[in-house]
Amino acid sequence: MISTMPSGTMTNSTMRNGTMTTGSMNSGSMASKLPSPGAQVAAGAQPTNVKCPSGFYLVINNSNSRPACVTQNTMSVLEARGWGHAAP
Repeated sequence: MISTMPSGTMTNSTMRNGTMTTGSMNSGSMASKLPSPGAQVAAGAQPTNVKCPSGFYLVINNSNSRPACVTQNTMSVLEARGWGHAAP
């Protein structure tokens, strides 16, 4: 997923091999790698303690307590559908 921030900074988020990669095209720094929510839980993190990349929000699924990192808009849609709730 590639998005353009209001300041013109382009960010890129991809998911490969259980790792979510985010980065800024004009930051000059290397993209930071953060394990996917599932990988973090598999490594022993509690679902409510999962870390999401900048710009993403942690949502916990109501039926199986699995975490997901989603955009604010997606979080609102998932909550409205009863899929999950924002992590405390």
